Amino acid sequence: MEFDPEKGHQLYLEYLDEFEQADQLGFDLLTFNEHHSKEYNLDAGPNLIAAYLVARTKRAKILPTGAILPIHNPLRIAEEYAMLDVISGGRIIAGFERGGITNYLAYSVPLEEKAKFEEAWELIVKAWTTHEPFSWNGKFYHFDPVSIWPRPLTKPHPPIHTAGPSAAFAAVKDASYGLWVQPTSEISGVFDTYREAYLKAHGREPERERVSLIRSVYVSDNTDRANEESSEHILYTWKTLWRPSMMAVKKEEDRIGRKLFWASRLFLSEMDYQGLVDVGVHIAGSPEHVLDQILKQQKEVGFGTFIGEFRFGNLSHRMAKRSIELFAEKVMPQLKEHLHSPKIKPQVPVND
Repeated sequence: MEFDPEKGHQLYLEYLDEFEQADQLGFDLLTFNEHHSKEYNLDAGPNLIAAYLVARTKRAKILPTGAILPIHNPLRIAEEYAMLDVISGGRIIAGFERGGITNYLAYSVPLEEKAKFEEAWELIVKAWTTHEPFSWNGKFYHFDPVSIWPRPLTKPHPPIHTAGPSAAFAAVKDASYGLWVQPTSEISGVFDTYREAYLKAHGREPERERVSLIRSVYVSDNTDRANEESSEHILYTWKTLWRPSMMAVKKEEDRIGRKLFWASRLFLSEMDYQGLVDVGVHIAGSPEHVLDQILKQQKEVGFGTFIGEFRFGNLSHRMAKRSIELFAEKVMPQLKEHLHSPKIKPQVPVND
């Protein structure tokens, strides 16, 4: 695999500049994920990105959506998030992920070790919240003693976010929860599962902002221009960058005879541009049209946090920055007002 370090240097500078711009324009959250050996993602160490942004931003919360817990030492993750929480003054949201199969393949970690996820989660939280050294002798991890420094600033610990198919588990663990590569029609039931499990576990409905939807977004002066300018870049994302990973996962799915999530997304990589727009995974248009499409999806699935992916495929830095600026100026004020309105509070379904 070829990698151009000079080009990589420029891309990192551009991505980080876009995050700084978003913070300056009033975005509430900056988020990025963890991937390994991926041509479409350079975030192999998301906490390195987080450390940079802690120093270069002032107000936005920072959410690395790693760490992929089963492929790392959980105590190292506990320490790093505690450091970031202390340095940032409490602006870190700790991302806990199982992670996709290609990350396990990149690290030569057996897929079966995904089962470590729940125990790693429990160990990290206990390391954050237990003030005396303790021993840990679980199914997968054995540590003696455990006593991390520094300890988190946020009490009892930094908020936790997770994504993917573990909606009920996230709810029970009092974590926020997000989805991104599903058509809107698939998402409503998953969010309902989260809300139902949260109510059952905690005796109250979750705060609205705990449920998040992620979509690629492109804003331009008018909708025709936005579609024209973003179409080649979002198709490049799905067909050139993501499809090979999906195919690799499909091959592994066939080998082990068990369904794997990323393989189930292959149908999206076979769609044309309008198809991706129609199922809701990409939103493009004038500021008015983008706001309308976000609110339409909000009404359908009931999220309280919207996360826009503004740099996708081979979209240029200039185009991404202009889209971010238009979103901040002409979409975000009305979107925040709507999402914070008590009139849209989602209700947990009641089964008679």
